[in-house]
Amino acid sequence: ASPFVPEGVERWQEDGAGARRYQHTNANGGTLTPREPEARPTMQATADGIAGPVGYEVGYRHTWMSFDGDAAQQLVGVRLDGDLDPVYLSTSLRADIGGAAISDADAAVDVRLGHGKHRIGLQYDYFRPTFDLDSIFWVFASDPFHEATARYRFPLVGALSGQAWVTLRSVEDPQGAGDHDEGALAPFTDVGGGLGLTLRQPLWDVSAKWKVMRGVATNLAAFDLSGRVAIFDWWDLYAIGSIWQYDDVVRDAYHGLGGAGRLGASFDVLPEVIGLDGEFQIAHDPREGTTFAGFVWLDLGVIL
Repeated sequence: ASPFVPEGVERWQEDGAGARRYQHTNANGGTLTPREPEARPTMQATADGIAGPVGYEVGYRHTWMSFDGDAAQQLVGVRLDGDLDPVYLSTSLRADIGGAAISDADAAVDVRLGHGKHRIGLQYDYFRPTFDLDSIFWVFASDPFHEATARYRFPLVGALSGQAWVTLRSVEDPQGAGDHDEGALAPFTDVGGGLGLTLRQPLWDVSAKWKVMRGVATNLAAFDLSGRVAIFDWWDLYAIGSIWQYDDVVRDAYHGLGGAGRLGASFDVLPEVIGLDGEFQIAHDPREGTTFAGFVWLDLGVIL
């Protein structure tokens, strides 16, 4: 997904570097220019709590096409987790109720050993691309994928810890397009893995992750560097930088290197009641060119 979205639906200004992909010629021979960008307000509400050993969270998000427009996206989500030391279980599901589709789901189990210093985890993930409710792409088939990941987190020196993981991916192909049965680990189409390092201190932390995935449906390598520092008890500053190499098997012209950067700050105006987050983003890839975005979030909480 584009880095310019709150959890998944792509909305870019259509007069940017990628706008030429949306220009076409009408029946009279005239070129139609992209429509003007519009503000898209979003409202989200969540409720969370604990019932015995089980924690839960439910949420709903509604995004409008414009301030006086129809719905662009309607999402509902639920998350459950249970801490049965040394085993930690969690599962979540998010459904696009406007598009009548499950957009993503996951289930994970983690076993903590050595007082939590060593952790072994297994995770299943499902993801299906979704779009704005007025998008023509709902008409076309989009291939969901399933992933199974085994992860090991371990201590290194002092506050430095590491992790390593292996992932198997299976991309669905209900239309029979593509040649997925050539995958060496059928029914899995792709295999990958990664390494990570994290240095954690009371007031700051920094982490680096490298991953690669290769196969019939995926050709990706990526590196992420992220950090967070607590300036005061009520102010956190964070930054994330990413670079990736990928091949798009459908669009040969768009493979190559891409990257993105995020810089943000989080403020606790009134702890657990009022929060304010702001973030600036920049990204570049051969498909969209260079794009920029800014976000401001206002969080309001009620303690019951």
